[in-house]
Amino acid sequence: MAIHIFKKHFKKMFNKKILVLVTIVSFSVVILSGCTFNSNVDLPVVVQPVTQTVKTAYVPLTANLPLFVALEQGFFKQNGLNVEASEAVSPNDIVAALVSGKIDFAPVLAYPIIFPSAIQYPDTFKLFSSSEETESNYTANIITKKDSQINSYEDLRGKKIGVYGGLVQVNFLKAILIGMKINVDEVEIVEINPKLQIQGLLAGEYDALSTTEPTSNIVLLSGQAKLVSDNPRVRYIMSPFPSTAAGLSAKFINENKVASRAVVQSLNQAIDFINSNPAEAKKAMLKYTPIPAESADKVLANLKLFHFMKLGEEDRTQVQKFADFLYDNKLLKSKIEINLLFGDGLL
Repeated sequence: MAIHIFKKHFKKMFNKKILVLVTIVSFSVVILSGCTFNSNVDLPVVVQPVTQTVKTAYVPLTANLPLFVALEQGFFKQNGLNVEASEAVSPNDIVAALVSGKIDFAPVLAYPIIFPSAIQYPDTFKLFSSSEETESNYTANIITKKDSQINSYEDLRGKKIGVYGGLVQVNFLKAILIGMKINVDEVEIVEINPKLQIQGLLAGEYDALSTTEPTSNIVLLSGQAKLVSDNPRVRYIMSPFPSTAAGLSAKFINENKVASRAVVQSLNQAIDFINSNPAEAKKAMLKYTPIPAESADKVLANLKLFHFMKLGEEDRTQVQKFADFLYDNKLLKSKIEINLLFGDGLL
C-alpha cells in the first residue's frame, strides 16, 4: 500500500518537473529565435559623430554677424562642422574663391556682386539666408571730417569720396549718388583698403567716406568725424533695401547635402540668436572686426545691425526691383531673374 502511494506521488512530481522544463526550454527558444535568427528585425546601430571641415571667407563688417555668432556660439560644431574662416580683402576675392571651389560657402555677398557673378558664372552658387536695411535697421553711412565744409549730401559734388575696394561698395555708392540726383561724373571715387578707411579720411586723402558699421561708428564716436548722410541706401535707393545674401557652392551642395544643410541650419540658428539676443550677439564683433577695446562698449551699443532673414523670409519683389534698378542705370550688364538664384528645395 505504501509503495503504491509513493509511486503515485513520484509520478505526479515527475510530470510537473517535465512540464516546467518543457515550458522553460520553449520560452528560451522563442526568445533566442526572436533576437538572434529573425533577419527581419533591425538591430540598433551605434553611429559615431562625424565632423566635416568646410571653408569660408569674410570681410570684417557687421554684415557678417551671423557667421561670427555661429562661430562663437558653437552652432557649426553642434551641427557636425569644423569651419575654417579666413579674412578676405574684398568681396571680389570671396566670389572668386566661391566659384573656383576654394571655399564652400560665402556667409555674406552683397547683391551688387551677386547679380553680375550669377551672370558671369551661371549655376555655380545658390542663395540662402539674407539681410536688408530698413528705416531702423541699417549699417551704411556717409561721413566726413569734423571740420569739413561738407554739411549735406548736396555738398558732395566735385569732391573725392572714399569707399573700400571692390565692385560692391563702388556700385552701392554709384546707386546712392543716382538716388541723390548727383551725376557719378561729378565726384571722384577713391577705392581703399578696408582697414585704412578711417586713416585715409583723417589724412585728407578724400573728402568724404561712404562706409558701413562698425567703421562709421568707431570714427564718429571718437569725435573726429561727422555724418553727411545716415542710412543713404534706404533714403535714396529704396526701402526696405535688399543688401546681402549667403551663398553656397552648387558643387558643394550636390556633393555634400548633409554638410550643406548643416551650414544653412547653423546660420539660421545664428539669425535666431541675433534676433532674440542682439546685445549679446554684437559681442562676437569684437573678435573679428577692428573695434578698439577702449570704445568697444559704446561702439557695440551704437550698432544698428541689418534685418537678418532665413531663406523664404526675404522680400524678393525688392530684390528684383534692385536688380532692375542696377540694370536700368547701367550698373548691371543684363537683366536677371532673381528667383533662379535662391536655393529653394535644394536642401
